Amino acid sequence: MSNITNLGFEMARIRQIWNIVTFRGWSFEIVSCVLSRRIVRPGECIEFLGVVRNDGLRVGTVYPIIEVSSPYNRNSIIFNSDRDCSNTEKTHARLVNVPVGGTAGFSIRWNTESSLPLGIYDFRCSLWSPPKLFQPPNPTPFKGSKRLLDRTRWAGGIEVVEALTVPPFVSKDHNEDFATISGHPSVFISYSWDSDNHKQWVLKLAEELLRYGVNVMFDRWHLHHGEETYHFMERGCRDCDKILLICTPEYVHRANARIGGVGFETVVTASLYTTAHNKRRFIPIVRAKSADSESLPTYLGGALYIDMKTPDWNAEGFSSLLRAIYDRPETPRPPLGKIPYDDS
Repeated sequence: MSNITNLGFEMARIRQIWNIVTFRGWSFEIVSCVLSRRIVRPGECIEFLGVVRNDGLRVGTVYPIIEVSSPYNRNSIIFNSDRDCSNTEKTHARLVNVPVGGTAGFSIRWNTESSLPLGIYDFRCSLWSPPKLFQPPNPTPFKGSKRLLDRTRWAGGIEVVEALTVPPFVSKDHNEDFATISGHPSVFISYSWDSDNHKQWVLKLAEELLRYGVNVMFDRWHLHHGEETYHFMERGCRDCDKILLICTPEYVHRANARIGGVGFETVVTASLYTTAHNKRRFIPIVRAKSADSESLPTYLGGALYIDMKTPDWNAEGFSSLLRAIYDRPETPRPPLGKIPYDDS
C-alpha cells in the first residue's frame, strides 16, 4: 500500500512540474470531487461538488469539466458538462483568480433525462485552462493555449433506479393514519432521541425512504398526543414488513439496559427475533459507534448490519438499505442449472 501511495505522490509531482514548466507557471490539482447523491431516478438532478488547489507559481483561473459514461463503454459519454451545459452554467463553473496555494470549490449540475436507462454509471473530473471554454473542440489536450491540467480516474457510484410513484397515506379509520399500501413495503423506525441533530438525521432518512416508495411508520408522523406510546411501538414492530434499528451508543445502552421506549421495543423485538423467519425483518443500521461500546444490542449477536456512519451515508449505505427493504440482493443468485447426467 505504501508503494502505491508513494507512486501516487510521484505522479502528482510530475504533473505539477510539467504544468509549471510548459504552462508558464500555472498548475492546478483536483483535491476532491463528490456527488450530492448517488441514487437518482430518471429526470432528477445530480450535483457534482469539487475542490481545486492552485499548486502552481501564479494566481490563475481554471475550468472544471465533468463527464459521465457507462462503465462498459467509455467512448459513449452520457453527460459532458462542456458539451451539455449552457454557456452561463459553464462560465459560472470557472474558478477565477485562485491564489497560489489556495483552494476553491465548484458545483456542476446534471439534470438527467427522463429516458435515461437504469443502471450504474461512472464519472470523472478534468481541469482545463480557460481557453477550453471559448475555443472549438481540439482532440489534442496539450496543443495550443488550452491545456489539460489534471484529471481524475473514472469512479463508480451513480445508480439510476426505477422511478416510483408513492401514493399518499390512507387511513383505515379516524383513529389511525398509517395503513398498509399494496405493493409498497412498510418499515418501522426504532431509534433513540440522542440529540436534535440525530433526530433530524432520522427524519431525513424517513423522508428519503418515502421518496423511494417505502411506507414508513414514524413516531413524528403517526404518534399523536393522547395516544398510548407503547401500543404504537408494539404495533409498529408487529405489523410492519421491516424494522429499522438505528444503532448509536445511546441506543445500544438503552436496549441492553431495557430503558424507556427503546427498552420496551427491545423486549418486543427480542422475542420476535428468536425465529429464523423474523430475523430477516430486522435491519440494523449503525449510525454512530464509540470506542468503548458495542455496535449492536446484545440480542442481535453478530447480525449483519448496514454502515451509515460516514457523512455520505446516502451513498452506498442507503443503496444497501433500499435493497434490503425490497429484498433485492446486490448480486442475485443465478438460476439453477440442469443436472449434467441423465440416468433415465
